[in-house]
Amino acid sequence: MKTTTPFAKNTLLLFLFFILSLHVQSQIIINEIHADPATGIEGDANGDGIRDASQDEFVELYNTSSNSINLAGWTISDEFGVRHTFAATTTIPPQGTIVVFGGGTPNGDFGDSKIRTAISGSLGFSNAGDTVILKNDNDVEVASYEYNNEASDNQSITRSPDITGDFTKHLTATNGSLRFSPGTKIDGSNFPGNDGNDDPDPVAGGLKVVTWNVEWFGNTTNGPSPENTQKQRVKTIIQTIDADIFALQEIADENLMTELVDELPEYEWSFSIYTSGSGNNSPGVSQKVAFIYKPARITNVSFEGLLLDLSPKYNGGNTDEISDYPTSPSQFWSSGRMPYMLSATALINGFSEDIKVINIHAKAGSNNGPIRRAYDVEKLKEYIDTDLGNENVILLGDYNDNTKNGSSTYDDYIFDTASNPGNDLGYYEIVTRPLDLAGENTFVGNNRFIDHITITDELTDNFIPGSVKVHKEFVGSDYTDTTSDHIPVSARFTFDSTLGTDDVKITNALSLKDQILVYPNPTNGPINVLIKTLTKDDLNYFIYDIKGAIISEGVLETGKKQQLNTNLNAAGVYTLKIVSPQEVVVKKIIRY
Repeated sequence: MKTTTPFAKNTLLLFLFFILSLHVQSQIIINEIHADPATGIEGDANGDGIRDASQDEFVELYNTSSNSINLAGWTISDEFGVRHTFAATTTIPPQGTIVVFGGGTPNGDFGDSKIRTAISGSLGFSNAGDTVILKNDNDVEVASYEYNNEASDNQSITRSPDITGDFTKHLTATNGSLRFSPGTKIDGSNFPGNDGNDDPDPVAGGLKVVTWNVEWFGNTTNGPSPENTQKQRVKTIIQTIDADIFALQEIADENLMTELVDELPEYEWSFSIYTSGSGNNSPGVSQKVAFIYKPARITNVSFEGLLLDLSPKYNGGNTDEISDYPTSPSQFWSSGRMPYMLSATALINGFSEDIKVINIHAKAGSNNGPIRRAYDVEKLKEYIDTDLGNENVILLGDYNDNTKNGSSTYDDYIFDTASNPGNDLGYYEIVTRPLDLAGENTFVGNNRFIDHITITDELTDNFIPGSVKVHKEFVGSDYTDTTSDHIPVSARFTFDSTLGTDDVKITNALSLKDQILVYPNPTNGPINVLIKTLTKDDLNYFIYDIKGAIISEGVLETGKKQQLNTNLNAAGVYTLKIVSPQEVVVKKIIRY
């Protein structure tokens, strides 16, 4: 009998694995490529209301198999280099599609396809000729297509018939009726595998932030146990949510968290040493707030504890500034558990914005908790109003309170809004509040919504409506025993400030763009505009419908609220353009 050596067996197994791998990979094909968006609104392939030569480019992938295929770590590149890397949770359904746009905020159903935007901020396909390449996570080519100047004709190139045909110009394939069809068949109908069920992050692109109280993380006496199980559960959730910034509360064991972050090479972290109690941080014991972030997208990072000059614990015992504290001044901000701020530049979709992210773990609501919490958060608001008046601020964390009108210790934030401004012009929007009012909960086992995300008016136009999510998909029967008693909450922001090709890009951080407030948005009625800084220049405004037609125009006065004659009669996305002699500002308006 012939004997097979271990070497021969291993070689055979490797060969079979290689053949199987090639078979799986060959089941993903490139079905449509859009390198040359048409000028004007008809070139708005991603449906966000603005035609952009880069953001409206796309590539469509199709899964020919009967099985879902994980694209984690796969890349899309061209002759220039890698343009997009798929996140860890990305899958493509059997006989379904995934579309990657160059950028923007894709708006539409796209045949219930999965939608992403290039993490590089651009696809950058050359009109004159290029090669689009799909590689797997081992850098092995899975599919590619090389085109010449046939793609430079204000339309996509697509397989005709779908999936099996050769590439041709889209207008040719549809007898002149459609320039592109991202996510759908050539005729606009759905592929059979697209059911609208996306990965945990249905809105691709943009800045994603999360707040999560991880309940005594790593503490051997309190909270979930065993501690290593908690670590693994928390790690899996962080990987799955795949946010750019996590603001965490109740980190007890920083050494265990360091182990966790070391196993996530795309992340770094920092924790606050300002903790409750008579002493400073006790490793493994004291509850700390912390940030986990992606340095590839969150750059120029620095951290600081806030309001230290007011706290007698950190200012040498001086109580002058908080002598009216409702209990002992030593109990200010949960007896020393100070707000912790991340200052950074976020690189999103090819654009950069400076941001301030403040992580809080407010006083719990027992005994004197409410009056102490109200005092603490009001002092924090005074700081934000005074010192961060023109900054992009995100205030998130364990608020330890609801945000319902008149019954919250955060009423000063709730009522200081664009429609009811305070004297400071530092308006606030608690973006989690609609879910709170609707009866959602973030504390497991009851109806308490106490983990919130608030933004200042500088970010109201960057917040993606409908992006707030309470991640209950992770809550199983053993969640509180092994993971936490709080549920992660996320929100998304976009910084796609690209204007049309004939417009001027705004680069000055203190430019007109930062002084304009448009609200309410989304709206089902009129739109208000407030330009906070007085200027001698006349500011003309124009409102365009989805087809690019002007439906309203006029002149804006600065320093006062003005209601626009919008004529937004139908639901959809409209474009507001505000023009001064030096700048052009474009904002998207959503009518529902």
